[in-house]
Amino acid sequence: MNTAYRTHKNRMFQHYSVFNSKEEALEHPYPDMNKEEWTRVVIYSRARNFRLNIFIRPERLFYFIINCGNNCKCTMQRRSAINKENRAKLKIVHTSGARSFQRARALLKNPESDEISPALLYKKTHTNKDGMWTSEDARKIL
Repeated sequence: MNTAYRTHKNRMFQHYSVFNSKEEALEHPYPDMNKEEWTRVVIYSRARNFRLNIFIRPERLFYFIINCGNNCKCTMQRRSAINKENRAKLKIVHTSGARSFQRARALLKNPESDEISPALLYKKTHTNKDGMWTSEDARKIL
């Protein structure tokens, strides 16, 4: 349920963040949402002191607007913009997710010698499941 909630919220945000103005967003409602609900979502999510919480129910989606009261939306938007810029600057990314390199090393080490070569660790943490490098820069290092 939480995964579905996060996924839906993320998809709505991706759809909404493409538009530069409220009017433009109102012209292009989110799929499977009626105009009236989309209008409420756009109006309240553009307000400074509000945050949108989406609750998934089996019969349909209910939208509740909760007053944050401390400009958290503005702070979150600023932080999100900074994080987007920083993420775009990365040339080499890894495929370990939240797993630390020390944990990856422990999982990949040879049980006989308790060692793993740094080159093999780098390759395992910078290639996809199908063996493709995450970027050309990552491939060049090895």
